[in-house]
Amino acid sequence: MNEKQNLINALPDNVTLDECEVVPYDGVQQDHTVIWDDYINIPAGNPVAILPGWIVTDETGEDMECKGAKSADEAVNEWMVDCDYYNDQTTWERLKVWREGVTIDEDGDPVYLILDETEKRVTIDPPAPECTEDEHDWQSPYELVGGLRENPGVFGHGGGVIIVEVCPHCGMYRETDTWAQDPTTGEQGLRSIRYMKTRHGDSLD
Repeated sequence: MNEKQNLINALPDNVTLDECEVVPYDGVQQDHTVIWDDYINIPAGNPVAILPGWIVTDETGEDMECKGAKSADEAVNEWMVDCDYYNDQTTWERLKVWREGVTIDEDGDPVYLILDETEKRVTIDPPAPECTEDEHDWQSPYELVGGLRENPGVFGHGGGVIIVEVCPHCGMYRETDTWAQDPTTGEQGLRSIRYMKTRHGDSLD
């Protein structure tokens, strides 16, 4: 069995060689970041099939194939569309985004390469809860949100502020923190949103 056929046989069932970018292994090493095991011996001229699209791996280890994505950013955007990790306030998710390459080692066995792996952090804001009207009308009446009369609903917080607003239609509160902190990394100065049933922050659950 020839080298090309070995490569075709190593491709995933839903991918054809025509869909892949095929380049020699030394070209992949030159133009892409490659993660592989040192003990694998791949001749420099062996063809590598770079599979179409990108793969996004979230913090749970679950992979999402974004076959139509042309870049890491496009893959992240596609992941965001399908994301359902909603809480009642903003969270931050760290993603690994990468491409996969397939080649054949000197023994004719398939080798799967991780190419161009990068890390992305995405901000996931909670969706606004339903309003009794068509949409919320966020306002800051002093009597409901507190603060200073000349600047109601605004409270200093670290290097930023917390802004509290209320919707007069449904009574839902929205809190925007311009100096939020990622609890995982400790990074401050982020922006977060939280929705509350009362001014004191009762859960939406």
